[in-house]
Amino acid sequence: MSGTQKFTEAFAGLSVLEVPYGYSLVNDPHKLTFDDPRNREATEARFTPYLATFGVKSLGIHQEVPDQKQLIRIGEFMWELGLMDVEQVYHVPEWVCDRLRALQRADVPFAWFLYAEERLAYPKVAPAPQVVPVRKYDPAIIGIIPTDFERRIGWWYLIAAWLH
Repeated sequence: MSGTQKFTEAFAGLSVLEVPYGYSLVNDPHKLTFDDPRNREATEARFTPYLATFGVKSLGIHQEVPDQKQLIRIGEFMWELGLMDVEQVYHVPEWVCDRLRALQRADVPFAWFLYAEERLAYPKVAPAPQVVPVRKYDPAIIGIIPTDFERRIGWWYLIAAWLH
């Protein structure tokens, strides 16, 4: 047996370890798992500037996805929001459809979508009873990029808001 052959045999086992299960894997320090404590900040840093190019704004909210409709304060106003039903058709302005299609084509990993309607709080007054016209609420769509699927937590992004 030659010296070269012995060297090749001695290091054959090491080459198998470099290709575990037949896959060439390279460690990427920018890829984090959901349980990595750095994932939360890394997700926001990665997606916030990118989503801004689509006109999508970070709400700076990182919390659990609601299971049912709830009121939440965003900025100065209260909004009633709930999960969007993928089977329901939502009637929205054309630019909202265009934005959502562009985000989908770009493979932005939104896991959940919320439909929100603003709920303005008016001061309490007590004049003589009279008929008040009904005001429709201004809607918005919020997308959530997950940072923890198991606990349903992620960064919230305002995809679109429009006047009703």
